Amino acid sequence: MDAHRLAFPDRTFNAVVGCSVLHDFDWDRALRNVPRVRKPVGWIRFSEPNLANPRIFLQKSVPSLKRLAGDSPDEYAVTARQIERSLATGGFVRVRVEPFEFLHPATPSNSSASSPVSRGRSAERRCGTRLARSSSRHGGRHPADGGTGAPSGPGGRGISSPPPGVDGAMSWSGRRVLVTGAAGFLGSHLCERLAARGAEVTAFVRYGSRADAGNLELVPRGLRDSLRVVRGNVEDAALVEAAVAGQEVVFHLAALIGIPYSYEAPRSYVRTNVDGTLHVLEAARRHGTARVVLTSTSEVYGTALRVPMDEGHPLRAHSPYAATKVAADALGEAYGRSFGVPVAVIRPFNAYGPRQSARAVVPAIVSQALFGPEVRIGARDPVRDLTFVSDLVDAFLVVAESAGTVGRVVNAGSGTGISVGALAREVLSLLGVDRPIVEDPERLRPAGSEVERLVCDAGLLRELTGWAPVTPLRDGLAAVVRFVSENRALYRPEVYAT
Repeated sequence: MDAHRLAFPDRTFNAVVGCSVLHDFDWDRALRNVPRVRKPVGWIRFSEPNLANPRIFLQKSVPSLKRLAGDSPDEYAVTARQIERSLATGGFVRVRVEPFEFLHPATPSNSSASSPVSRGRSAERRCGTRLARSSSRHGGRHPADGGTGAPSGPGGRGISSPPPGVDGAMSWSGRRVLVTGAAGFLGSHLCERLAARGAEVTAFVRYGSRADAGNLELVPRGLRDSLRVVRGNVEDAALVEAAVAGQEVVFHLAALIGIPYSYEAPRSYVRTNVDGTLHVLEAARRHGTARVVLTSTSEVYGTALRVPMDEGHPLRAHSPYAATKVAADALGEAYGRSFGVPVAVIRPFNAYGPRQSARAVVPAIVSQALFGPEVRIGARDPVRDLTFVSDLVDAFLVVAESAGTVGRVVNAGSGTGISVGALAREVLSLLGVDRPIVEDPERLRPAGSEVERLVCDAGLLRELTGWAPVTPLRDGLAAVVRFVSENRALYRPEVYAT
């Protein structure tokens, strides 16, 4: 039976494949129409050419379900656990129709019988999905009703409007989570936090012959041992496909991020940042992943045309690196709109904290201030919005947890800017040392490529999730100083790391 032949009278709802939860279901009508239930119905199999889409819009009708049920047709109805994803070959999806395991609430059979509302809430907690009307949540018509489902207005660029796969009230305990770029600075902190919260974390790290796990080696032993480390390269679609399979949430952080090197090897950045993101999105599409969080960068905005910079600020890539991140974000938008992949994009402003390499401005200044005769920097005047790593990890988690972030780009930053020169003076003041601050021509960006000012407006993320950074700059810098002091071998202040 074709999916489009089934429809509830006057009420359409949609199903999230892989999350087993119905949305926009009229429980009151269902209760009125279902007096008693006796036995399961079995399976219906729909064949539809576009069922590779991980969000399937099914329309059902009571008469159709009665015909499918066979005997005692008046005693069967759809439950909140009915939709289950099946990656059968040939584009088939199995849909199990179960009976309500209760009597009408007016005449319950026993105290343990569950109402469809309570069962829906139970499934909601398990899948982390709110049973709420998508039209009210997303501010527009649902794609099933002919609308794009994209959020509009100053809230940022729309990506998609699927019912979310996870929920702000969720627990991470036992959840299957993939983190790409897990060996990096931000990725290792995210893996550590997820492991501490009980998630089953697969840490995807770039393969190397030394078989080390990068910054994951610095994660406390007990948490590190709980991680499942997979070595590979996001440029390899087959490896990414295998890593994504079975995951509930994917945090995609893997990227080439050094701006100076992007001038030398732009094609490498396209392969990793664009092709790698494509592979993650395609795998998530095929496997029906409940949530994908893509990592953007404030560099996509270029020099601020206005401050603070919200998500509606024009995208003006000043480097090949930034251009590849614009493309990666656009792929997320396309996969949301075209295939219903539940994508959220987080756009961090300049992250800093322990474990960051000397490629970044804060540890570069700190390591030179600690161990060198002078502090060599590029241009003094560019302004950056620095956000401490633990605050950004909080932001990643709430973006994954929140229903409202699906289909959106959200900035994450402190909202306060500081120039590179002032940052160097702040570090020297914190250390109580006097070093000359020298502009190094080697560290200057090409003419016309420097981003002069980045200051974040994170109002949308705060509105959607309540997130706000809590770490003062001086406290964050002190944490970096401690880390660099205790890990001297990781830093070579005499070398300009690109």
